[in-house]
Amino acid sequence: MINIIIFLFTSIIFALPMKKENVEEFLNAKYSGDTSIVSLYTSDSFFYYHAPYVGLGIKTHYVDGNLLVTKVINESLNNTISIGDRIHQFNGLVVRKDGIETNGPVGEIQNILITEKADTVFSELKIPLTLLNEKENSNSFLNSIIKYSEVWYDYDLIIHDFISKKNKVFVHYSWEGSKEKKTIVYYFDAIEIFTIEKKTGLIEKIESRWNELQFRDQFK
Repeated sequence: MINIIIFLFTSIIFALPMKKENVEEFLNAKYSGDTSIVSLYTSDSFFYYHAPYVGLGIKTHYVDGNLLVTKVINESLNNTISIGDRIHQFNGLVVRKDGIETNGPVGEIQNILITEKADTVFSELKIPLTLLNEKENSNSFLNSIIKYSEVWYDYDLIIHDFISKKNKVFVHYSWEGSKEKKTIVYYFDAIEIFTIEKKTGLIEKIESRWNELQFRDQFK
């Protein structure tokens, strides 16, 4: 009986056009790592499309003085770099704990000194920067927001602009947060486009858009 009441309640909410307070609740759930609320708002076929960015297309984790490759996003690198490989130098400099910082236009060559998994032989790779548009399905998205929320001690979110039209929602918001109490505060602005399923009223996909900072970072 309780499940039927919950179903009817959520059906009434999501049958209506998505309102600002719904989006605000969703975003706060996203950044606080509340997967139960996020799941309530998203459809089974949900995808999150990250803002396009220029980079190598790999994710790494600093271990024992090297960067351990943990994920290969750029499919063109599948025959060049694998999970478990270690990066020792990037553009002639020893890698640091804060990872690889890529700055430059699409096609600019980056030099990487690498050892393959379970090997000690160094290889030098020349890899061009490429335009990447990463996407995550529902399970990957939920895991990502949990990991992200664990990094931050506290955060605040302000919605500046909100437009709802048919099955599209456009939202511009600012986020700020700190990793520890009374420490440095980090900021970013985001513009996201929500596509809503007409039958269910649930979020089918979210597209994050390019921002000025990401563009200017290429020229540092």
